[in-house]
Amino acid sequence: MDAVEVAGCFRDKTILVTGSTGFLGKLLVEKILRVQPDVKKLYLLVRAPDAASAEQRILSQVLGKDLFNTLREKHGLAGFQKLIKEKIVPLAGDVGTRDFGLNSSRLEDLCEEIDIIIHGAATTSFYERYDVSLATNALGAQYGCEFAKKCPNLKMLLHVSTAFVAGTQEGLLPEKALKMGQALRLGYHLDIEAELQLVEKVKTGLTAAKSGGSDQSEKTIMKELGLKRTIDALIVAYDEQAFPCFVGDLKDTMDALALFTGMRKGKSFTTFDDTNLTRMRKEVKMNGNDGSLFNFDVKSMDWHQYLLNVHVPAVLKYGRKKKGSV
Repeated sequence: MDAVEVAGCFRDKTILVTGSTGFLGKLLVEKILRVQPDVKKLYLLVRAPDAASAEQRILSQVLGKDLFNTLREKHGLAGFQKLIKEKIVPLAGDVGTRDFGLNSSRLEDLCEEIDIIIHGAATTSFYERYDVSLATNALGAQYGCEFAKKCPNLKMLLHVSTAFVAGTQEGLLPEKALKMGQALRLGYHLDIEAELQLVEKVKTGLTAAKSGGSDQSEKTIMKELGLKRTIDALIVAYDEQAFPCFVGDLKDTMDALALFTGMRKGKSFTTFDDTNLTRMRKEVKMNGNDGSLFNFDVKSMDWHQYLLNVHVPAVLKYGRKKKGSV
């Protein structure tokens, strides 16, 4: 289908969009209004406690952005406001809740109207609370499918994911169905129910230990749990510009640049590229210096022990310290 045919598919259609406050979501809303002004209605679901708050979020975080200046210029301010009033309907809800948190009467009416669902809501933060990540990215996809099944006039459900769902694969990656819990890597399995139970266990333990601990304590523990269950804390600290150096035992000598190279290529930490180390050995030898400084075998290091007991704890400690949370 070409662009004209795609735009034609949206004519006189009612569309539910999740994730409209995100980068791609804003672009999508603007593009639909610009190329297909005959769209019937756009319901924009955002996390908010009530309708007024949802409307305010849409006005400030979506429609108020410079991205919509082209539409303002095309229609004029009065015409733009008229277009928004006719086409845009802010919807207070939560993708991490069954039925998107909508009450039964609102849900029934909405399901009858919807022709297309574009589900793009997700958290893309590397340092998100684990309970929030599970609710939004895992359960959100499940609840989106369940919601779609309740829409008798639905023509299409489009689920938008980040590039990370492809893992380290390269090239053109066609869609293929995966069984529940199946991972891209052979031998790996994700049990969502087990992860949800783990979250509840940690929260229960925190409540029992502190008898009403602060929300900040729960937030910190949930974020650290997310790091342990998903990614390396080093990526987070660098992403937030809160970590200026590589953490390690000062008694050890290691080829840190080689380690980073392996991370960029998506390799396991147990696969160590010692190219830089070999180069330094040669340079030291050519300069006539003592080569004993680099006379060690990187394969002899217990990288699993190092990462768990030195690397991750240190990054968490100094990353938080830099941000003023410890």
